[in-house]
Amino acid sequence: MQKTVRIWTIFAKAEFIHVEVLLQVHLEIVSESGFAHFEIFARAGHQVFKYLFQSGREGVPLHKQLLMTLHFNAHESKYLLTSLNIFKVQTKYLRCRQIWGVLIHHVRVCAHVLYVLADELLTKYMQWPSDAKQRETAEFYDDKYSFPGVVGAIDGTHIQIATPPDRFFPQDFFSIRTKKFTMNCQITAVQDLRFSSVDVRHPGKDHDAHEFRASDLWFESGERVESVFASADFHIVGDAAYPIKSYLLKLYRDIGCSTPGQWAFNHRLSCVQVVSERAIGWWKGKLMTTH
Repeated sequence: MQKTVRIWTIFAKAEFIHVEVLLQVHLEIVSESGFAHFEIFARAGHQVFKYLFQSGREGVPLHKQLLMTLHFNAHESKYLLTSLNIFKVQTKYLRCRQIWGVLIHHVRVCAHVLYVLADELLTKYMQWPSDAKQRETAEFYDDKYSFPGVVGAIDGTHIQIATPPDRFFPQDFFSIRTKKFTMNCQITAVQDLRFSSVDVRHPGKDHDAHEFRASDLWFESGERVESVFASADFHIVGDAAYPIKSYLLKLYRDIGCSTPGQWAFNHRLSCVQVVSERAIGWWKGKLMTTH
């Protein structure tokens, strides 16, 4: 590690500490502490890192930029202090201008890497389930919870953002529930916690039902849904925030006079709908920048 600290000091003076040192971090951590320590550092296994590294475009220093992006998404604004603590480097040796330069350049690099990964991998791994996959999912939930016809669960979450400029009407992005500026994110998930669709087009002020009506999953009464669902008996499930549709089921409202059948229906639907909440929790646990 002493050699790594010396490399850190050299690049700190050159204002490129975050690029070269993180490359050295990966090599040092894997060689000295093993893959488990690296997974704590980047919130991603070594095999995941290797696959993403090999999936990018040629001509881009992917090893450096991908490692930076994984670490930034895993630890968010704590990125610089965490890196400094790893090597026990005193922050007083870095001027304010150097720190700001590091952070600005780092954010730009992360944005570039995320755009590249989205172009290359998004359509490959985030797809609406095929007819065969829908039948497999429906069979899984029917066997496990005796709730037939379910092909996914829908839910919404908030992703915190910086305060938007005045020209973008920041009041529309302020979520009263979270007391933060956010974007509203709608997701659908299947039984293995994979996202089958994501919609992040609406500010945090919008209700989940409004976002659902503006999404590709909204169909007016009488419209054909065969383009999305493999069978007229298939549907998705959601919580009380969503309107009830022929292809979207939600819980009965508990007004104090629910029948035993309604209680049983709510229990089984909740067991299915919690998949979307688990998927969101797993996603946000891996990527701290989505909080």
